[in-house]
Amino acid sequence: MRTFTQRRTVRRTAIAVIAGALFILIGFAFLSWRRDIAPIERPNPAIFSSESVTRGEALAAIGHCMSCHTRPGGQPFAGGYGVAEKAGWGKPLPKDVGLGVASTFGQERAMPTWTACAARVRIDRNTGYVAVEKLTLVIDAGTIIQPNSATAQVEGAALWGLSMALFEGSEFVKGQPKDTNLNSYNLLRMGDVPEVEIEFLPSSKMPVGLSEPATTPAAPAIGNTIFAASGACLRHLPIRPENVREALAHGS
Repeated sequence: MRTFTQRRTVRRTAIAVIAGALFILIGFAFLSWRRDIAPIERPNPAIFSSESVTRGEALAAIGHCMSCHTRPGGQPFAGGYGVAEKAGWGKPLPKDVGLGVASTFGQERAMPTWTACAARVRIDRNTGYVAVEKLTLVIDAGTIIQPNSATAQVEGAALWGLSMALFEGSEFVKGQPKDTNLNSYNLLRMGDVPEVEIEFLPSSKMPVGLSEPATTPAAPAIGNTIFAASGACLRHLPIRPENVREALAHGS
């Protein structure tokens, strides 16, 4: 006869198998429903070098909107709204305040998610402190299925990128992590969270990915902005006040 432990193990295994089967069935049902309500074009792996790159360039276009751009053959697609223009590129800025732009791609090789970020940053030349005042992001991720969830994902990803750009960083000492708890490992705090503006381009393309693509343009946008505001060129992360002061002192 089976022991109580063996019977419990069998029951748990059966429950897990049934739950897994139900999950798969629900997934197939959802995909079928999704295709019915919003048929979308599958990506063509051959277009990465032309259309996809053009989409990325359009996202970061400075000074004008390229939403009417067309791909080879004259077929329109969701081009990029100039994130720099949206962020106020070209307008007068106060002293030691700058605006910088970066654009990256990721998630899907044939038709990746393109993310453009403009960062508005204020520099304190005496302390080297960098205050990010606003992040403006424009994302081309194909059809957005759940706008609220997509916005939350992009916002969190952008703030994570900001945290790694200015705060997060550690080192190994004698083969061991120097920081073993949050009392010494610095993170982005609520008081340092800037205004975040997010826009998704309207698109009929297939949904691609939003698993933190907005993390990647935050740091280069902030670095470009620091250079624009102060002339300090920093190429290593995190960018801490002492790094800014040193770069300002050496004029680079």
